[in-house]
Amino acid sequence: MEFVLYNTDNTVMQDIVVLLEDQMKPLVQAEISVLVDILHHPDYLFEPGSEGRRKCESGGFISKYVCSYVIYCTGK
Repeated sequence: MEFVLYNTDNTVMQDIVVLLEDQMKPLVQAEISVLVDILHHPDYLFEPGSEGRRKCESGGFISKYVCSYVIYCTGK
């Protein structure tokens, strides 16, 4: 009897996971899309003419992003 209960619990958990994956998929895709947009045009995050925009247009954002990513990946 315990096996049947475990099997039922496992099926219920699988159904919940599938449901959550289906509901979260559009949110994950939207988040990835925003991240891609930011990487392509980080200057759009700042007001035209602002210091942040000038730094982004000169490549400052991307170079800092790459350095931060390397530090994160290497654990240094």
